[in-house]
Amino acid sequence: MLLKPGSGLTLDVEVPVGVYELFVIARDPDGKTGNDFISLDVKEHATGQTHSWTMECAYREAYFAVGQLYFPAHTGGRYTLTVKLKEKSLLV
Repeated sequence: MLLKPGSGLTLDVEVPVGVYELFVIARDPDGKTGNDFISLDVKEHATGQTHSWTMECAYREAYFAVGQLYFPAHTGGRYTLTVKLKEKSLLV
């Protein structure tokens, strides 16, 4: 699946209380290199709260880990994770 700016990939998980890490592995389909921003939105179903984290990522023409995003699971149970590319780059 091609992840385009402004779109996201979503995954539902069941986890116990803890701190988790999500690796984002990507490449540029046009063979370019550069920087952009990715975000992780985490919805905790037990409380209905959603939290977000954003980080800069560097990408290139080959697949590699462009980001490592951490999130806490305070209550455990079901969580919905969404990884997104920013709609418009924040870099100038």
